[in-house]
Amino acid sequence: MYALKGETAVLECKPESSPPATITWQKNGANLPGTGTQYSVDDVTAEDEGDYTCKARNNRGSTQEVVKLSIGSKCSIWQFDSCY
Repeated sequence: MYALKGETAVLECKPESSPPATITWQKNGANLPGTGTQYSVDDVTAEDEGDYTCKARNNRGSTQEVVKLSIGSKCSIWQFDSCY
C-alpha cells in the first residue's frame, strides 16, 4: 500500500473464517493496539513505513497476511526540488 506523507493510511484484512476470527495487527513484529479488520495510521510519516501483519485466529487455526506500507511525498511538476 502507498500513502502520501500527512495522509491517513487504512490497512485492510478480511480473512474468510467460520467461526469469525479475532484479528490482531503488528508492525515489523511489534504488537499494535486494537483489533479489527482495518488498522488506520493517521498523519503518516516516514517512520510509519514498514511491514504490517494482520493475524487472524479462531478455534480452528490461524493465518496471517503482510501489508507493506510505503510513504511518499508530493512534488510540484514545475519545481522538482520542492517536495513536501
